[in-house]
Amino acid sequence: MILSFWRRAHLLLALFASLFLIITSITGVILSFSPISNELSKYHIDQAPETSVAELIGLLQKEYEEVIEVKITPEEFLEVSVIMHDGNFGNFYAHPK
Repeated sequence: MILSFWRRAHLLLALFASLFLIITSITGVILSFSPISNELSKYHIDQAPETSVAELIGLLQKEYEEVIEVKITPEEFLEVSVIMHDGNFGNFYAHPK
């Protein structure tokens, strides 16, 4: 009787452990596609652009009233914060070219 209990307990623990490993492997595969989609995005900066910061801000000032902030995110996107001609605040991704 005791031997049967330990066998069933071992079976249940093995089933729970295998279910846990299957779930973690599936979620790992799903999470691995996020960096790939960031690399394929049209806003991703592949290399250091040939455009200088002064040229970039000059191009943005032609389109917008004022440039507040230009930064590169950890995903290597160029994020721009501007004030538009109508007075609204805009925050968007841009390509340096």
